[in-house]
Amino acid sequence: MYTEEQNRFIVEAKASISKEPKSRLLEPAKNVIESDNFVCDAHCHIFDGHCVDGTYFLVRLLDTQNKRFLRRVIRWIVRKVLPGGDYEKGFNLRNHDLSKDEALELIYKQNRKFDITDADLNELFAELDQELKQMDSSEKEIMDFDFRGVVRRIKRVRNMLNQGEMKYVYQQFLIDAVTQTRIHEDKDLLTIVLGMDLESGWEGSNIKPYKKQLDELLELSKEEPIIPFFPIHPKRVELKKDVDGNPYKYNELYDLFLEYFKDNQDGYFGVKLYPALGYYPAHDTLAPIYEVCQACNIPITVHCGGEMISTFKKRIETNIFGKPVTVATGKRKLNARELNDPDNWFVVMEKYENLKVNLAHFGGSGAWEKSRDNLHQRIQDIILLMEKYKGIYSDFSYNFNDDEATRIFSNYMRSDAKKYSKIKERTMYGTDYWVVLPQSNMISDQEYFLDTLYEYNDVLLVDNVKSFLFDKTN
Repeated sequence: MYTEEQNRFIVEAKASISKEPKSRLLEPAKNVIESDNFVCDAHCHIFDGHCVDGTYFLVRLLDTQNKRFLRRVIRWIVRKVLPGGDYEKGFNLRNHDLSKDEALELIYKQNRKFDITDADLNELFAELDQELKQMDSSEKEIMDFDFRGVVRRIKRVRNMLNQGEMKYVYQQFLIDAVTQTRIHEDKDLLTIVLGMDLESGWEGSNIKPYKKQLDELLELSKEEPIIPFFPIHPKRVELKKDVDGNPYKYNELYDLFLEYFKDNQDGYFGVKLYPALGYYPAHDTLAPIYEVCQACNIPITVHCGGEMISTFKKRIETNIFGKPVTVATGKRKLNARELNDPDNWFVVMEKYENLKVNLAHFGGSGAWEKSRDNLHQRIQDIILLMEKYKGIYSDFSYNFNDDEATRIFSNYMRSDAKKYSKIKERTMYGTDYWVVLPQSNMISDQEYFLDTLYEYNDVLLVDNVKSFLFDKTN
């Protein structure tokens, strides 16, 4: 099943990595765990605008329930980036219908790097205000919501990312974390921070090298109660030499994995996967990682939600345990949906039944919106995986910005039906900070979610997280 090189890596990793999860905790997180007076955010990001092109990422994530307003803002941004004749039809805020996906595709193809300044945002404020004044009463409903709040969030996230430091983003997270500042202020806040290997999925999009990002998150975890998760991408097995030309013992992925998983309180705790960046979870180069994670009780968090963040490649060559597979639906979102599908984890768990895996976002807010009467297939698959394998968990991160998704989720949490019991037993609370920040009022959305499910706060924020992190499955 494994190559000779992979077997050597597996043997070395199993011999050098502790099988006791708590032994891999860094001191600040260990102290919080031992105090046993904490709540946890199980899904957080603090990468900054030097880890990825900040403004481009912000446009990618920008969203609002008012889709007509969203299209207006997207067109305004594209006009700033590609002025005049760079787009064949030009731009007209009132009648040119350029979708968000079209705008992003256009920017990506042009390989434009850009920044939105304070002056630009002030111009947007003024333009929208002027447009509102000129509308008749029937049109004003288009803008009948807090569009100024949306633009303020754009400005804040832009400024936050431009600081270029994960520590600064983490400090902003503490301001927005209602578990710390409003609802559970008497408890310590423990945070699972997930790295993302966007360098492999969005070539040329970052300024800060991958290894520097790994080091920066690790150093911050030595100062703050953070549990860091190591981001991996199968593409890194292709790299046989480091930036100085020195050969790796195995390849970049396996060498760095060994370097950053140590049992002397100086390494990472878990693993982060993001299949929509161009691979199936059952990619053969990830198999040795799964073998080691299973043996050493290393938890994995994998994206299993929406399709906003994904590779732009229209044709993705990947494999399922060595069997070549091509994903080429013709649409970026459809490709991402295929790679993100929780159904892909059945074949992985059949081989590694004792893996500990968080299928994050529990299928996504869209799946929960469609589950009023019957659970969406993605959610059904996650629950079935939970029933078959004791190491399968999920979190509700990002989804809390959708009130309807929260209401439907809370109904299933409160159900006495045995078939829904795993939702209560294996779901964790997470924010998906800062990715969720541009979407809506994050503080009020968190408060609504935690208030709605108040009797389950201990289960979502403590009990299930401790089980995910520390319970052994073998």
